[in-house]
Amino acid sequence: MIHNPFDGISRIFTAYFSALPPPLPSDFWAPFTAIVVVIIGSFPSPTIIGRWKARKQGDRLDYYKDEIKNLNDVERLDKSDIKKLNDDIKKLNGLRNNITDEYARGTINKEQYENLSNDILNSHREIFTKNIRVLYNFYEKHKEKILSEINSKIEDTMLVKG
Repeated sequence: MIHNPFDGISRIFTAYFSALPPPLPSDFWAPFTAIVVVIIGSFPSPTIIGRWKARKQGDRLDYYKDEIKNLNDVERLDKSDIKKLNDDIKKLNGLRNNITDEYARGTINKEQYENLSNDILNSHREIFTKNIRVLYNFYEKHKEKILSEINSKIEDTMLVKG
């Protein structure tokens, strides 16, 4: 008979396993997984949404600022520019309406709305000033007619703004 030198040691390291408990049912895992995903996913959401909203508002602000700036690019003035200036006034009024709608929807904030409204008001002033400058180049009989048109437009603008 062969003697095993590790016979006594093997009895010391013998493992006795008991039966495992049954696994958790699949009915438990589906809601548990959903809850974990929602909790982990909800932490960065307000930050991401806030940044996205701020970027969209900034883009809208830049768009309207560019539109207002493009309407004031008249350097040389003559008779034909009065029609262009009048068209610019109509475009500014349309922009003002769009900006008011954007503010009402909440896509731009109050500070941006006030800045854009002031820019539009300044643009109206510049256009009216350019219109008056053009008048000095006209004949006397045309000045009064165009001046009354400009005055009525100024009154309309002030009524809408006020």
